[in-house]
Parts: sequence; C-alpha cells; structure tokens
Amino acid sequence: MEPQNEPTPTPTPTPEAQSAPMNMPKEPVVTPGAPAQPAEAPAETGHKYVWLSVILGVIIVLIVLGLGGFYLWGSYLAGEQAADMDDQDAAMMESDDEAMSDDAMSGETTATTDTNSIESIEEDLEEDFSDIDTAFDEMDAEFDAAVAAEATTTP
Repeated sequence: MEPQNEPTPTPTPTPEAQSAPMNMPKEPVVTPGAPAQPAEAPAETGHKYVWLSVILGVIIVLIVLGLGGFYLWGSYLAGEQAADMDDQDAAMMESDDEAMSDDAMSGETTATTDTNSIESIEEDLEEDFSDIDTAFDEMDAEFDAAVAAEATTTP
C-alpha cells in the first residue's frame, strides 16, 4: 500500500494577530529562483496599431493611383476612338462632297454653305424648295431599287 499524504493542519491565528494591522512591504519581495518581475507595468502609449495605419495608408494610396491610371487610360482610349471617328467622318464627308459635286454638276440640287453666320443662314432659308418633293421621290425610288436588288441577290 502507498503511504497517504495527510494534509498538514493550518495554524489558527490568535485573536491578537487578527486585530493587528497587516504591514505590507513597500518593495516587491523577490523570491529566490522566481523570475524577476518589473516593479511597474509599462504604460501603454497607443502605438499598438501603428503598422495597421501604415498598411491602410499604403492601400489607400495604391487605390487612388489605380483609379487615376484607369482614368488616364480611358481618356487615352477615348481620344483614339475620337480620332478614328474623325477619320471616318472625314472619309464620309469626302464621299458626300463628291456626291454633292456630281449632283451640282447635273443641276439636280443646289449647294448650301457650311458657315454659321446669320447672312448665310438667311440665304439658305430663302432658297427655293419647290422641287424638294421630287428629290425625296427620287431618293425613295433609289432606296426601293436597292432593297429589291438586295432581295433578289440573297438566297
């Protein structure tokens, strides 16, 4: 059988010891072999989340730079698209000018001016539009002929 450890009886304090004030040491008591503890805990200075604020600032700067890059890239692409549209518009205007010059030579239509001055606008308004119905009828006939030609060529 194993020897049992009996609990050691605790000394009962005497009535004189109970009424006497307890004197605590002002210096911490160092126990031999125990790790030394600092006398006072270091005060928190609020620098616990410094790295979090640095990382958050870097992320915000990167987002702003990215949005600025997308803005510049979009404006660059819009400029290229506008240049392409200008080229297409110039080609269409050139073909329209050729068609207008052919019509002007045949005497079918009268040329108007492209200026925005008040005098040129008044001149354009004073032109004779009596043959406009015949011009629309001719365009309608050309359109009907093109549609009929397209309908016969498609299987």
